[in-house]
Amino acid sequence: MDITHLLLLFTALLGVLLLLVLIYVLTRPRAAVEVTPPPADELPKKHPQAVSFEAAEAVILDRTSSKTELTGAVDVIAKYYGKIYATTLTRYTRIIVTLCRHPQTDKQILLTLDRALQSQNPGLKHELELALQKGLSSR
Repeated sequence: MDITHLLLLFTALLGVLLLLVLIYVLTRPRAAVEVTPPPADELPKKHPQAVSFEAAEAVILDRTSSKTELTGAVDVIAKYYGKIYATTLTRYTRIIVTLCRHPQTDKQILLTLDRALQSQNPGLKHELELALQKGLSSR
């Protein structure tokens, strides 16, 4: 036997092996997968439809908003809308500066927003600090 016959025999045996594996995979009984939903308290909580980013932003931009309204708006932004993209950086900068200038704001509200945004956007730490400095220096 020469090398050509050996290669042909090897290829044929490999083809038969692959055919047997394919038949086994297609005909074997599949185990039933039981899907049980997680308990209701472990389901991820989605943001309420009534509170949008625009609504929270409007509360912060309104100089007549109360301290409670500001706290709620900052909590919504920090919890649901904390990720900043290149296209939204100017909006967040304006929110930070306006929040610093707001007559009803306090240190805790500013720290809550600043810490949440910096933890969710570590690459924008410098820009967020500049916005906070600009807002605080304009008070």
